[in-house]
Amino acid sequence: MKPRNPSPAHWLAGIALLGAGAASCGNGLPATETDLQHHRWVLDGGAGQSLDFGERMFFEAKDGCHALSGFATLTREGIVFEHGSLLPGECAPPGDFIVSELPGEPWEISLPQKEDLLLRRGGRQLRFKLDDWR
Repeated sequence: MKPRNPSPAHWLAGIALLGAGAASCGNGLPATETDLQHHRWVLDGGAGQSLDFGERMFFEAKDGCHALSGFATLTREGIVFEHGSLLPGECAPPGDFIVSELPGEPWEISLPQKEDLLLRRGGRQLRFKLDDWR
């Protein structure tokens, strides 16, 4: 049997798929619960701000003074941090810190590299580095 030559439409579809794959590679892999649970992530350049994930996607975010905890859910849109409790510290109210930013609309989430966690929402981007076993 003689092989068929693909039509131009097949070529265009293949090129589109390759382009979509290349675009997603730049953002890293989508994160799974297994990637996050039982890990501690420190905000890159965030002066001690951290994000810890435990069982059933329980999270605790710290900004060096305040602590926010609750449960996170992975959805098609990304990750949603559901506000549980905020433990205020004896310093200024949360301002430009992760404890005030995490709850709300979903964050796009990806793992650009094995030890990097990237959250994006609107024009805001938070990059974390894996920092286990402290």
